[in-house]
Amino acid sequence: MSARQELGRLEASGLIQIAALQPELEYLFRHALVQEAAYASLLKQDRRALHKAAADAILTLHPDRRRELAPVVAMHLEQAGETAKAAEYLVLAGEHALERFANKE
Repeated sequence: MSARQELGRLEASGLIQIAALQPELEYLFRHALVQEAAYASLLKQDRRALHKAAADAILTLHPDRRRELAPVVAMHLEQAGETAKAAEYLVLAGEHALERFANKE
């Protein structure tokens, strides 16, 4: 079964909902407890692999937005156990925030 079909099943069951269609299709869990339970049910090694895959996918799909998406990439890399690489993206995120004078970020 494809990822799109699986997402359709989860949506039909009421576990997730479409959050945005543009610029990218985005889903959200309908309830935080469902998200927490799903995440907790994963083995630690599977969680790490999924976070690494998410970071890689973000960088592959949006190479022109690397600086903008650096905080998200850093979080996924940290959760994947790649702390040195995560630190590089945190520095990049800080530089990007400084360039935009976004002191809160």
